[in-house]
Amino acid sequence: MVERNLELAEIIIELGAIQARLALSLPQRLRPYLNRFEDLPRACLILGPRGCGKTTFILNYLRQKNCLFVSADLPWIAPYSLWEIAKAAFSHGYEGIIFDEVHYAEDWSKHIKAIYDSYPKHLIWASDSSSAVLRKGVADLSRRFLKIQIPILSFREYIYLREGKLFQTIDPFSPDSSKIHEVLDQINVPLLFRQHISSGIRPIFQEGFYEDRSLNILEKMIFSDLLFFVPQMQENYYRALKSILSYLASASIPRLNLERLCKEWGIGKEKLYQLLSVAEEIHLIRIIKYSNQRTSHTKGAKIFLHDPSWYSVLKGELGNQREAYVVSALSELGLGVSIPKDDSECDFVTSSSLKLEIGGRNKSSKKADFVIRDDLDVPSGKAIPLWLLGMGY
Repeated sequence: MVERNLELAEIIIELGAIQARLALSLPQRLRPYLNRFEDLPRACLILGPRGCGKTTFILNYLRQKNCLFVSADLPWIAPYSLWEIAKAAFSHGYEGIIFDEVHYAEDWSKHIKAIYDSYPKHLIWASDSSSAVLRKGVADLSRRFLKIQIPILSFREYIYLREGKLFQTIDPFSPDSSKIHEVLDQINVPLLFRQHISSGIRPIFQEGFYEDRSLNILEKMIFSDLLFFVPQMQENYYRALKSILSYLASASIPRLNLERLCKEWGIGKEKLYQLLSVAEEIHLIRIIKYSNQRTSHTKGAKIFLHDPSWYSVLKGELGNQREAYVVSALSELGLGVSIPKDDSECDFVTSSSLKLEIGGRNKSSKKADFVIRDDLDVPSGKAIPLWLLGMGY
């Protein structure tokens, strides 16, 4: 026991040094979205896709606090439980602890709950790349911890991180013309939006080599995150999922033939449905259902890559990239999206009952309330520029 305590003491010192180095490397400009979180409770669960800035947010928020940041995927802390690490950290004088990528730790939710209950004056935070970790944890964990969801980067935030100009938010469906002209007068919107949608959806663009970093994130999600939800992964499952992502990136119509996939990869339909569901949970894809469809196991009406920039990274179909951006932006604005059974009406219907058509210059409005176009700079009648959807947060 004495030897184990000595080992833990060394680990706490090393973790403190790692945290100090990470804090020194924080960027000068931080995502404006993170400014909304000023006074948070002692128990928080920080969620969001990989590379969206969760670690940056945590380290910046805790700069003035005496808390220890612990990445749970560090292999050399695996022999120790989260309880042991927290207890050792508190004995060293830390007033709080933050576990990043918490699902890598064994029985993480039980230990987090025990730490929360046993140290009522200490800050206890955890972060992860999937909201599904809540459902894998103890039933009452979500009642104790405030859940904060960090989305992928908006165009407004991209402009700020890239150019240092912070514009006001704009409601794309009821835009203030003065706000629009303020943006157009100060920046080259078409150029910056093309950069944003192809290589600036995540803050990692600030570090350079966006394509390589994005591919690394994809590999990590497929070969690491997936295991948390499908423990008995087989090699053909990995190959099937990579094949699905490649197909969705390049397909003219993003739909899947499940029968063909099952036969090609030797996978049962139930397992394939499970893989698709998990891929959505870990932010690999977005499954868009038909309106009023309630089936839990579904391939949906269309499936888009979760990150619109992946279409550029994977050298895919840029027409789908446009629709993927619409779906992504509306989702982050709190508007769910579905596809009508009758596609003669519109392309998408939002949870607020707006009918939307997506396209370029010659796109008909059909029966849509608005047409989202990527060749406009200002709204015109029922037509809305695609870039405006990225100015909502």
